[in-house]
Amino acid sequence: PTLENKEFHMTPGFPPIWIISLPRSVERRAIMADHMNSLGFPYEFVDAVDGSKLSEEELAALYSREEAIRLLGRPLTHGEIGCALSHLALCRRLIDAGLEEAIILEDDVRVDPALREVMERRRLLPEGWDLIHLHLGNPGRSPLVSIWGKRSLGRSYRSVRFTTPVDGAYAFLLRRRAAEKILKHGYPVRLAADHYTGGDRRSNMGLSIYGIDPPVAAVRDLESTMPEAYALRAEIEAQRKVKLLRSIYEGVRERAARVYKRFNPFYRL
Repeated sequence: PTLENKEFHMTPGFPPIWIISLPRSVERRAIMADHMNSLGFPYEFVDAVDGSKLSEEELAALYSREEAIRLLGRPLTHGEIGCALSHLALCRRLIDAGLEEAIILEDDVRVDPALREVMERRRLLPEGWDLIHLHLGNPGRSPLVSIWGKRSLGRSYRSVRFTTPVDGAYAFLLRRRAAEKILKHGYPVRLAADHYTGGDRRSNMGLSIYGIDPPVAAVRDLESTMPEAYALRAEIEAQRKVKLLRSIYEGVRERAARVYKRFNPFYRL
């Protein structure tokens, strides 16, 4: 599937902003365009890959169901596959265009005006960074921030490093070498996009990932375009918690039985 440019207003010295959006998401695009125009940021809509329209041949060539089940315990939804392919396509575009950096947004994001200030001071970012999240994870699922590696970006903003994976791939500054790493390990698609960009060990990307604190981007409260994916994730997470609780219960029960047997010679399992 190819990407199609929609709108682009370039500002010298400011990284291009590419907004991933499904062509049929007319309302989302309108909201996002009004928001970006009000802030005066450069931006371009890029057509997302619609996973529901991928043929069996395309899926066979671009997606590994077996690897997804091995790594996640479930297959990816068509929406997740399309989203991952959209992000991979922008990595390829960054390289082919000879750019060093680009800001990647999804179309349900609200950007803070301070993004301009942060970008103007990105020379102060730690050396060796690959990807800078403009947020601190999805609401209620913030990653742990390391006490090391913090660096002031002026005023009240700073860059931080994470000690746990970052949930969400909806707003980040992407570096060329990060795009190269993601493309090297991204195919065939076997994980959702935020596994690729969030530092998840299962993705094997080896990225040096930072974030901005306080965040300069947040997710809007809009109806998800991938409700089935979030439902599956919630189900898997619930199963994981049940399995963990069962494991803890069995461990405690086994230890209690051993102690009871040791001090009660008449006890029989």
